[in-house]
Amino acid sequence: MNHGVLIIGTGPAGVNTAETLRKFGCKEKITMLSKEPFPPYSPPLMANYLETRGASDLIFWKGRDFCKDFDIDCKTSAEVGKVEPKRNRILLTDGTILEYDHLVIASGSEMWIPIKCECPADGEKENYYNFKSLTAVSKLLKEVEKGANKAVIIGAGFIGMEI
Repeated sequence: MNHGVLIIGTGPAGVNTAETLRKFGCKEKITMLSKEPFPPYSPPLMANYLETRGASDLIFWKGRDFCKDFDIDCKTSAEVGKVEPKRNRILLTDGTILEYDHLVIASGSEMWIPIKCECPADGEKENYYNFKSLTAVSKLLKEVEKGANKAVIIGAGFIGMEI
């Protein structure tokens, strides 16, 4: 099955691309892919999500039903393993093949760790978390719920300062 416009990434760039295509009359099928198990959310609002202990839907700034409202197929927990532009298809890490007419890569940035440590960039080490994904923030929230009340924050960017 052809997915028409295939957008890798459900962050602000991917969401705004899909929304703009629909608002300008795009009738093609639009599919968005996220390796996370969440609907599109706004990364700058992750601090609010943590502060409200996951009770706020504000992080889903376009609403939890954004994809349904704009007739967009949003595939969550769908990690891209390989892009084959000459064949107009991508392969997901689970073996699924998705064909497309148009591909938009809006996957965001990768985290760079400026210190030498044995911490993987995806935050899968005990007591080490990053704020590049809602998945990582959800893990930190579980630690807070268990009673953790101290943290060291490395980074003074927008999100780091807010936390």
